[in-house]
Amino acid sequence: MIDMKRLLAMRAEMENALRKLVTAGELQAERCADALDEARSLTRREENTNVAIRLRGNITDIEEAIRRMDAGTFGTCGDCKGDIPLSRLAAIPWAVKCIKCKELLEVAT
Repeated sequence: MIDMKRLLAMRAEMENALRKLVTAGELQAERCADALDEARSLTRREENTNVAIRLRGNITDIEEAIRRMDAGTFGTCGDCKGDIPLSRLAAIPWAVKCIKCKELLEVAT
């Protein structure tokens, strides 16, 4: 079962991971004398930036799930208004669509 405690724990875990990336300077490229080392540094920075972007997005999604939980709409599909299966919520607690509506969206795009 998904509850507020789990969502808050997930958010805290993601915020800590993001904080570590930022404070460790992992989002900045190093200046290197060697072109190959500089290319590796830029690649590492790009990978870490992508991780940070995903973490920020997930944190935002979790905050939205918390708001839906407070509003009593958590677990309700935003499109068809049906129930989102618990198995889907267990895998993706911030899901806003049931599997059928999500698949329809993916086919349309």
